[in-house]
Amino acid sequence: MSDKKRPMTASDYIKNQPSMQGKNLNSKSAEITHYPNKSEPTQIAYSTCKILRIQSPHDLGFLNLHTTKPFSQPGYHIQGYTYTDYQNAFFRALCLRAFDHSWFLSLDSKCPNQVPGWFHEWWYWFGPTNEIYPTDIIKTNFPFYSKHLPKQDIDSFKQIAFHIDMGIPWICSWHYNLTLLLPGMPYSLVREYRIKWWDKYDLNRCSLTNIAKLFQITSQTKAQVKAVSKSIPLLTPQDLIQRYGTDPNATSATQLIQKYGVDPKASSSQAQQTQQSSSPAHSTTSSKSSKKEELQKMFDAFLQQIEESNIDTTIQDDDPYGGP
Repeated sequence: MSDKKRPMTASDYIKNQPSMQGKNLNSKSAEITHYPNKSEPTQIAYSTCKILRIQSPHDLGFLNLHTTKPFSQPGYHIQGYTYTDYQNAFFRALCLRAFDHSWFLSLDSKCPNQVPGWFHEWWYWFGPTNEIYPTDIIKTNFPFYSKHLPKQDIDSFKQIAFHIDMGIPWICSWHYNLTLLLPGMPYSLVREYRIKWWDKYDLNRCSLTNIAKLFQITSQTKAQVKAVSKSIPLLTPQDLIQRYGTDPNATSATQLIQKYGVDPKASSSQAQQTQQSSSPAHSTTSSKSSKKEELQKMFDAFLQQIEESNIDTTIQDDDPYGGP
């Protein structure tokens, strides 16, 4: 005789809610904050969820979907979680108190644009729809942004990247409803979602000028990094064999080259050349230093442009989003 598992009740869900949110917090994939009601401090007025990254099994160190990984912090009633649990946490962590609870959702600006395929389903249920966007975004800004992206088989990935780069949040809530899904069948209990645009978002952040500036800086950064990387000499395996052969210290020397870009024999030969003629060595060192300084200045300018484009929309310290 086999035991049958009973369906999860409301009390079971409340008990499991911290662990569902904990999977995202444990993997550093999201930041979830609950804001109390000012008139009733014991109740939650609304919650915010900033998605930091959507990780793949390889990113989390899973060998397969059934591998169990322990929590980094104690306090959960389960021993660990699988990658399937990690996916489910994105869907179930937001199922908190229907009808009178809202989620303020956003994607972190440092979130990678490349996301796993299953996140498309999450975006379908919890992500924004075209109906909520202002006219300028849907007709001009987003099409202009999409032209700079490579072709995608799934259009929602462009929309996800747009929200990441432009820092666009949205508001989501859900409720239960009874509806007839099939003719001649009884009513079905379904979950319906509501999506709303955040009126306090500054549309200048996703203007055509800022979009063009973003891709211009990105293109310049890639070109500069590519130019600097080409100027750095690389040692092939044949070069390593010629230099170190089968010497027992060859492994440590190779690791030194890979880690610091320093060749002990080359350093000693450079020292000898320095004694013979200090001017060429000094010019080579100056050239490398100038390239490093140029790369550093380029990154500093890039970060400054990003900071200037991120306009602060904070309303109050205790209520940063002003309520959904």
